Amino acid sequence: MEPKRVLYVEDSESDAFFMRRAFQRASLPFELDVVGDGRAALAYLEGALARAGAEAVCCPVLVLLDLNLPVLNGFDVLQWIRRQPALSALPVVVFSASHFEVDRLRCLALGAVDYRVKPNDMTSLPELLQDLAARFLLKA
Repeated sequence: MEPKRVLYVEDSESDAFFMRRAFQRASLPFELDVVGDGRAALAYLEGALARAGAEAVCCPVLVLLDLNLPVLNGFDVLQWIRRQPALSALPVVVFSASHFEVDRLRCLALGAVDYRVKPNDMTSLPELLQDLAARFLLKA
């Protein structure tokens, strides 16, 4: 059986590095896949849908989405995800450096299940991931 996957859409290599380390330290039973821009995220998800065929279930089981991305921004990616019937239940958590309330409200209106501001201290990432897993991934 293939492990469950989490897609992290992030153009900062340093942020991706810290997220990979946080996944290891959080000891979560998921694999982390990282793509660096919005177009790559859509290609990844289109590939997952193609592999799933007619089934309603496809990987990943969660998307962590940055807003400030090259090619297609996070808002565009989120809108595209929500237009795909097979991805309607896919939890998308926006994980951004933006503290602007207007960004948070727009993401929630577009269908994000949560909006998290990236912490200044990346050592808190494992706890943040455990919280997200408990809320969105580890439910029976």
